[in-house]
Amino acid sequence: MRPTGEGADARTASDVGYIDHRLLEHDSDEQFLAHVVPYILEGLEVGEPALLVCSPRMVQLAQDTLGVEASEQVRFADAETWGSGNVAARVLAIDWDIRKMLGAASRCRVIQEFTWQAAPQQREWLRHEAATNLLRPASEVSFLCTADTRTHSPEYLAELRRTHPLIAPDRPNDEFADPRSYLAQADARLGTPAPPTADTSEAVQDADLHAMRQRVTAAARTAGLGEYQIQCVALAATEVVANALHHAQKPATIRTWDEENLFSCEVSDHGSGIQDPLASYRPPAPAGGRCGLWLARTFSDEVRIVSSPEGTIVRMTFSH
Repeated sequence: MRPTGEGADARTASDVGYIDHRLLEHDSDEQFLAHVVPYILEGLEVGEPALLVCSPRMVQLAQDTLGVEASEQVRFADAETWGSGNVAARVLAIDWDIRKMLGAASRCRVIQEFTWQAAPQQREWLRHEAATNLLRPASEVSFLCTADTRTHSPEYLAELRRTHPLIAPDRPNDEFADPRSYLAQADARLGTPAPPTADTSEAVQDADLHAMRQRVTAAARTAGLGEYQIQCVALAATEVVANALHHAQKPATIRTWDEENLFSCEVSDHGSGIQDPLASYRPPAPAGGRCGLWLARTFSDEVRIVSSPEGTIVRMTFSH
């Protein structure tokens, strides 16, 4: 794996045991461009196409600096709208573009910027960043993740550093946390318990899914969610309950409630627990297959999963 930019004799990602996954913290447009543009150009020189997913302003800055010829070899996307504005949906869109790039090259590069400010989306992005270290072969892709210190809190930036093994340009990150431990800690506590007033129902067999879906839909509509969000709630709840009925002991219990502009939907079961902690972070393969937990993340603003040999609790939240 080739070092990039200054500090070329520092250890690379492979030396610390993970993929080339770098964090760039910047406090000016000039600092952003000083790292991102060479990173793209060095990749193009060795046949590695690039995808840049940033705010519209940063996309325009990168295009202007790269010039027409280089820009034509880069895929640009608006981070504020790409992937329907949802964290997991954007991850899936990036995954599809990586597959396309690898169809024409042996390796590619991704530059991505986090643009959300709401806490649920921030927490969800951190989970995906941690999981990225375990889901990608080091030989296929390099990631450069950018964070503008002018728009994010010190607390968030500190958490972001825990999910990246390298600091740009290629310095090993002493603050990096083991991804599996990070994910386990992120979901160790669900937060506030479901209130006593939560609407509760049970599904014992697949035939109960229709009635459960109608009840969840009605609860989301009463909470004031828009029609698109209502459909997201219904689909996410159906996928998670169906997953519980397929893998765990029956019944599956579902609770819904609305507090402080967050609609919550919680599914619990009494199965043997989720064996693969990365199951809900792994985008579905093109050939298909079961992906209920991934779809729940795709439809929700945040998903928390607490699993043990005694059972699993999946809590999905939707901002409104």
